[in-house]
Amino acid sequence: LKRIQAQQKMDELQRRAEQLAEQQRQLEQQTQNTNPNDKAAREQLARQQEQLQRQMERLQEEFRSLEQLSQDAKLDQRKNVQDQLRQAAEQLQQEQSERSMEQSEQSLQQGDFDRARQHMQRSAERMQRFAQALQRAKQEMRKNEMRQIARQMQQALQDLAELSKDQEQLANETQRLDPN
Repeated sequence: LKRIQAQQKMDELQRRAEQLAEQQRQLEQQTQNTNPNDKAAREQLARQQEQLQRQMERLQEEFRSLEQLSQDAKLDQRKNVQDQLRQAAEQLQQEQSERSMEQSEQSLQQGDFDRARQHMQRSAERMQRFAQALQRAKQEMRKNEMRQIARQMQQALQDLAELSKDQEQLANETQRLDPN
């Protein structure tokens, strides 16, 4: 059950990270099309950037709960899954992500749109890499599950073959017995 919950949480976080990256790219595009001398537009863009930063902070909190859930489901014992989750965590490092978003917000307020767009691009790329790392972690989980299912099926087939052999041996012994 915890494994399923972890997979669902990964799906949700991946979707939200992709949306956040897309929203960041859209804000970057809006910034490119806005006059830096328009103070009201700068403030509006800065507010939108601040909202994206809050969404990213919530995403970080949710990722921490995913890490705990993956430990509870013992997913962290599978090296490939563990590696992918570590890569995702690196992309979402709170300090770097928040700093980049804060700097873009400050740059917007100051009218330095070129610098703001650079920070926005970095943030969007970081979110996209985070989503990709989650996707790879999900793929590793599925591969592990498929390997486990294959092992279980192979064991079941071996048990069935053993049972069939025992049944055949029992049938032979029964035929040799005197009916009286």
